[in-house]
Amino acid sequence: MQKIRFVPVFLVMAIALIAAARDTTSLQAATPPLVVGVDAGVTLDAVESRLEARGFTIARRVDDLHALQVAPHAGEVADAIERIEEVAGVRYAEPLARVAAADQPNDALYSRQSSYLALINAPAAWDIEKGQPSVVVAVIDTGVNIAHPDLQGNIWINAAEIANNGADDDGNGCVDDLNGCAFVSDSLPGCKNITNGFIQDDLGHGTFVSGIIAAAANGTGIVGVARGVRIMPVKVLDCYGSGDSVATARGIVYAAKMGAR
Repeated sequence: MQKIRFVPVFLVMAIALIAAARDTTSLQAATPPLVVGVDAGVTLDAVESRLEARGFTIARRVDDLHALQVAPHAGEVADAIERIEEVAGVRYAEPLARVAAADQPNDALYSRQSSYLALINAPAAWDIEKGQPSVVVAVIDTGVNIAHPDLQGNIWINAAEIANNGADDDGNGCVDDLNGCAFVSDSLPGCKNITNGFIQDDLGHGTFVSGIIAAAANGTGIVGVARGVRIMPVKVLDCYGSGDSVATARGIVYAAKMGAR
């Protein structure tokens, strides 16, 4: 029977799986770890024991993905995947993939919007619909500057969370996530691991993308194509704009659980 592989294909993802401009050998080990998904109804403990009995080392448990991270021996990725997928309770096994923010043009004319807004007939569409606050768009990226004048009125609020009390008030696994959650736990040297409700933008990329989506029509800056929707910041990329498939998947699961569709 063919194994089912995890393929994140839902939600607005403001990231691209691209080769970074930096030397990619500095971003990942020669032998990437493997992400091992576990069947629903099968405990992580059970599969962890079976894998360890076969000589595999468990590097990390990812409870919210119901998965394990396994460290294969150098040069044995394909063989390790084949052996792991034979273990009872394993849903899929695949190499951890690096992700990075797409390049953002910095030339002066890029900020002039009239050409692309006219191309998609946005002014005519706005006579019909400008977006509703009930629509939540998850921006899975470098974080968002929630105090930006064009965005501060359009940021999603988690009504079940109390701000800055150091507690997970709604029991969703993220502390102080009043406006979103961060999942950067394996950052590159020079960056900080950032988790829980700390979703501020290191690079500006997630803020830029959020502006294209939902910048307010307030007489300053730009205007978003759906200015009435709410942005849910989900930070999965570090201060270099680098991340991986596990952080991205955890961000998607969080966003879906919290109401982004």
